[in-house]
Amino acid sequence: RQVALEKVGLKWSMLATTSWDSMYDTLVEYVEAKTKDGSEWDGNVPANYRTSDNPPRALGRWINRQRSAYGKDKIKTECIDKLNKIGLKWSVHERRTSTSSADAVPSNVISGS
Repeated sequence: RQVALEKVGLKWSMLATTSWDSMYDTLVEYVEAKTKDGSEWDGNVPANYRTSDNPPRALGRWINRQRSAYGKDKIKTECIDKLNKIGLKWSVHERRTSTSSADAVPSNVISGS
């Protein structure tokens, strides 16, 4: 069975080396690259985002799996804490929690126009 899987391209080493911590480190690198010019990370990673590593890491897919596990209450608390600390949005459509309610008011209401 192992030979058959290897013939269709299964890479055992990739499965063994892509641990949660390794993918989290990849996310940290992604966030650092996004914020190096002083801008703020929006808390999302495109679903199809892959790193330039060889072999590439499917970071976007990993993020989606973390969100799915979170929704099913199947992710460790320490993992949630780490992802919260870095600023991950648990929903793609989630608004930034740092925005105040005043920020949500349309500008024409504030200016009276």
